Amino acid sequence: MTRLHFTGLQFLTLGVLTLALLPAECLRAQTGGRETLEGTVLSDKGAPVAGARILWQTADGRSPHALRSDARGHFRIRRILPGIYQLRAVTRKASSEWSTNVVVRPGQHTQVTLRLEPALLPTAAPTKAPATVPARPKTTPVAK
Repeated sequence: MTRLHFTGLQFLTLGVLTLALLPAECLRAQTGGRETLEGTVLSDKGAPVAGARILWQTADGRSPHALRSDARGHFRIRRILPGIYQLRAVTRKASSEWSTNVVVRPGQHTQVTLRLEPALLPTAAPTKAPATVPARPKTTPVAK
């Protein structure tokens, strides 16, 4: 049985050739894409919302991230990989629904608008007294 012996230079040359022959898409997928996902956060009245927290993640819920909208309600996610994403905007008083199935395609620029809705306020306590609940029977431990 013959064994192959590589010198350092031969090994380096083999590695460089391997990288040169790999498709550009494979390399780009490892380092991040050229794609950009950007959008605007708007209030329920259509005004831009500064400082909103944008939550974004892959469609399967993995890789959650967050960023903030700028003074014009704008946000930008650079070097995002092609795929399907979910986004949501949140403030202390309002939030948007999840924008699902946001598709980022290779070589494309994707835009989305997140519209905030006022947060639901807690409901008041019921004014009617609850129905009487039967008393719990007392139990005594059984000796063994």
